[in-house]
Amino acid sequence: MYIGIHLSGSNSQRTSVVSSQRVNNSDAASVKVERVYEHIGSMDLVHSDKRLLDIIAYEKPSADLFTDVPLQAPPCVRCRLEVCPGIERCETVAVAYMSKLKDKRPGLRRRNRLFNPQSQRLWDCYKWSHNEFSRMEPSYNPAKSPLVVRARVLQKQLKGQNTPVSLKETSVPHFLFRWAKQGLIPPDSATYYKRFSDGSSHRRLIVHSLVEKGLLLFGASGDKTKITDSVDLFCALICSYASSLFHCGHLEIPPETIFNEEGWVYLPRPLSDAAGQTG
Repeated sequence: MYIGIHLSGSNSQRTSVVSSQRVNNSDAASVKVERVYEHIGSMDLVHSDKRLLDIIAYEKPSADLFTDVPLQAPPCVRCRLEVCPGIERCETVAVAYMSKLKDKRPGLRRRNRLFNPQSQRLWDCYKWSHNEFSRMEPSYNPAKSPLVVRARVLQKQLKGQNTPVSLKETSVPHFLFRWAKQGLIPPDSATYYKRFSDGSSHRRLIVHSLVEKGLLLFGASGDKTKITDSVDLFCALICSYASSLFHCGHLEIPPETIFNEEGWVYLPRPLSDAAGQTG
């Protein structure tokens, strides 16, 4: 079973989970939604973390779960040095790595400017330096800091279960951007799936495209409507799909070991990489 988690604040009711499984072992891309869980918040004296862990245990997931919350903060936020030597003299590997990258995003007043390890993560800087996702919001911003803490705690809790599982990170907007470039979903829908006015219509178009291509099936008829009506469940669906693709070797993996520590956002392989994959 492949589990996707859209994680919200522990005191809210927006945490959602989608479980799915592959339709058959020979076609890694086709998945069937089995169950959906929404509004997973605290209830009476039961903390939301306990409810979430109980759902995961019931679903008996594969070894890796996926969430759409950053699992790591920028280097300077995590730094334990008592005295800061300054970015230019910092010997932290991540900061040194970032200092060699240049920001190539269009529209900047100063092209090739240096990155800021106080507010930016290595993954975003790495992608921007390769001129990818240049017009998109970063995968991390300071407003997500409370969610990073919760995700990190959940990561530790999952490792302490009777059957330990690990938690990995994806980003729904970046994931959909890759799918749109591959022609799997409408490009406009990949951009506007969260929009208040008509986001549900775009989510329906995305789900319809996946169903039409045989990439997505539903076990219960009502789950399709729930997922397209709720942006939280929709994000959990994408995370669940990411888990399935990861186990079949269809996600882009870190190019260097440093990203295992600094955080890596798992996405579908670019077309140039996917073309060379046979299964």
